[in-house]
Amino acid sequence: MKELTLNEVISKYIEKGFGSMNKNDFEVWIFHYLLEHELQGKKNYEISIGLKIPESKVKRLRYEAELKYSNNTSVDKYNMVCEHLKPGQTH
Repeated sequence: MKELTLNEVISKYIEKGFGSMNKNDFEVWIFHYLLEHELQGKKNYEISIGLKIPESKVKRLRYEAELKYSNNTSVDKYNMVCEHLKPGQTH
């Protein structure tokens, strides 16, 4: 995903139809972009401090962005969860 200019962001928003995204969808879209570019590798706590939002909101936004914009298939996600839950794995 390349970095977008403000004009490109506005164009992408208008593509979907001006006003067609509700506030939450818009926040999730922006959060996904930030995760891909500026927040990559940061922990939820660091993100919450940087964005001045509760850590619980960061977790929710991360979850929704993963569901909406992830390139992984359901099978890939299932396999990742199974791998993560194997006995002896450190989290």
